Amino acid sequence: MAKFSLTGYETGASDLGAIVPVGGVYQMPFGNSPNDVLTRHRAALEGVDLFPASRIMEAGNRFEDAIRIWFEDEFNCQVEIVTQGYRSERCNLVASLDGIIRMPQSSTWELIDYKGQSWTFDGDAVIDFKSPTYAPNDPEAANYMLQLQGQMDATGLNWGILAQLDRARCEWTISVFQRHNGVIQAIHQAVNTFWEHMANDTNYPPIDSKEASRLIAGNRKAPAHDLTEGIDDTFTDEQRDDLITLANTICKAKAETKAAQKVEENAKKSIMDIIGGVEKVTLPGAKISWSTTEYKAQPEKITPAKPASTGRRFSVKEIT
Repeated sequence: MAKFSLTGYETGASDLGAIVPVGGVYQMPFGNSPNDVLTRHRAALEGVDLFPASRIMEAGNRFEDAIRIWFEDEFNCQVEIVTQGYRSERCNLVASLDGIIRMPQSSTWELIDYKGQSWTFDGDAVIDFKSPTYAPNDPEAANYMLQLQGQMDATGLNWGILAQLDRARCEWTISVFQRHNGVIQAIHQAVNTFWEHMANDTNYPPIDSKEASRLIAGNRKAPAHDLTEGIDDTFTDEQRDDLITLANTICKAKAETKAAQKVEENAKKSIMDIIGGVEKVTLPGAKISWSTTEYKAQPEKITPAKPASTGRRFSVKEIT
């Protein structure tokens, strides 16, 4: 697929799966958080590409013409090749399309999706082709849906088709999406939020503690803030109370986890003592497997070099 959006200056439809929350939760497609997308766009402004095409992505681009022709032949349609990006009228979104299916004026066109549902189209449809190695586990995954909804918003069309031809079986997995104004409104809001962060050089709240350690720089001051007796000039009373509660929560969770692991280990050892050489046992509500596994010899591995980086290490220890 030709890419017509300009990273660093415009949001592409493929970014939407990472920056649009669904039910308040970011989808993290391919492990990418909203802050990862921010980082990629900011790097692009400096002329650095942090997301070069992988071999799998390159294969999809090179096979696209053949996949499109196969789709046209098999489903009796004509896919218009797109040579420009389509810009949303409501936000800084530019959609690159694999194609548009123009519906005939004098007849209808039908398509059966992966669930066996038949669709009759009453207007043109955007189409996106993918060529995964294996058939997708979730053909209507939220990141796919958001990408197609963004393409429909940018083109003003009401239909979107995701056609995936897996390379393992060469079978089609067809998903059909109808324009959903609520989702499109959420896309507008998310894209506007993204470009506010770009303009203000701010980040999204960290997705998890790992991202927080990467994004939130420390003050590199070794002495601890002593809040055992009260607050200091850095934290408020409310923050101190919250820190006490949260730290105690972590200490309690760690103790409960350790106790649960000990119980599990003792039970595992007792089961092994009982079943001995038996490898599999089925019980009411549980299956036990202690099967023999052959491990092949492994060559010595050399750890590849890594560039220097800065992060923070988090821990909470109970004081007794």
